[in-house]
Amino acid sequence: MSKRVLTAVGFCLFAPVVSAQDLLAVGWSGNAYTLDSSSGAQVALGPTGFANVNAMASSLGVHVASSSPGPGLPDELFLLDAATGAGALLVVADVSGIRGMAAAQDGTLYACAPPSNGIGRDLYTIDLVTGAGTLIGPTANGLQALEFGLDGKLYGWDTSGPGLVAIDPATGVATDVNPSIGGGFDVQSLVADGCGLLGGNDKLFLFDTATGGGSALAGGLNDLRALARLVPLGGVTATETVRLGSPPNPDAFLPGRTSGPVVGATWDPVLDHTSFHPAAVADFVAISSGPANIPLPIGTLLCQPPAPELTFSSPPGVPFALAVPQSCSLIGLNASAQGAAIDAVGGLLLANALDVVFGTR
Repeated sequence: MSKRVLTAVGFCLFAPVVSAQDLLAVGWSGNAYTLDSSSGAQVALGPTGFANVNAMASSLGVHVASSSPGPGLPDELFLLDAATGAGALLVVADVSGIRGMAAAQDGTLYACAPPSNGIGRDLYTIDLVTGAGTLIGPTANGLQALEFGLDGKLYGWDTSGPGLVAIDPATGVATDVNPSIGGGFDVQSLVADGCGLLGGNDKLFLFDTATGGGSALAGGLNDLRALARLVPLGGVTATETVRLGSPPNPDAFLPGRTSGPVVGATWDPVLDHTSFHPAAVADFVAISSGPANIPLPIGTLLCQPPAPELTFSSPPGVPFALAVPQSCSLIGLNASAQGAAIDAVGGLLLANALDVVFGTR
């Protein structure tokens, strides 16, 4: 049976375990923490010196959070020391009741807050020197968090029902990422992750920006209203390196035609039968967690025995269509993929391997 879709279940056989205090978090009370995005483990840093903290944005390692002194009063924006948790007033904004903030790649600070009548939400930009807020326009009614994803899009969480929404930063118009599912998660803050968004309040969730779906990662958090990354995500480049083996196999298993092994994309390597097994009736690719080099009568086995973790088939000369899961556990993962082909009488021959690193681009 042909298996042409990679599954997260299969890849977890050799997925790495990552654990680190990689997030900075602030609760409504103003206490700062570091947070492990994989386990939810918190380490207290200390009080920021500000209360009613409801949003934070980061750019180039600079963390700016907002504090709402009271209804109708302008918010105070403060710089947060990621080592100690201490806050220092930066500027008083002429925007009141900020619910979410996000920094664009060019450093522009976006914020959402209720209008003067308290109904709905407006999207603003805020000048960090003067505190002046520039109204862009109305946005999602219950918008409670903002964040730019690694795809460059502005996202938010609408607590009025839709959940994850995509926002046009030029107009404020919000579009439900997936109208077929609701926003049944308690989310007060969002932060970019390797292949989606992390968000939550008393629990931490991972959200898929393509489907709008979410899954719980950890619980027991302290009413977190502001999240930021301590280590910015720069992305990982997917690579494919040809390995012939010793003695060498034919160089016939070619890298992806349109995409490499990128999470959330379709990887499409192909076997070239110009000189390799031209009578083949089916092509195969085997994927294992590491390399091997075992000479056999049919060629050199380049995937780890006794059997590869994943095997897929395709008609001869047709690119494989391997849908790589949008799973953060795959990013940076090393694997070995080897091409093979069989003819009508059962003659199997091995081609070269592609040693790959799964990436985000």
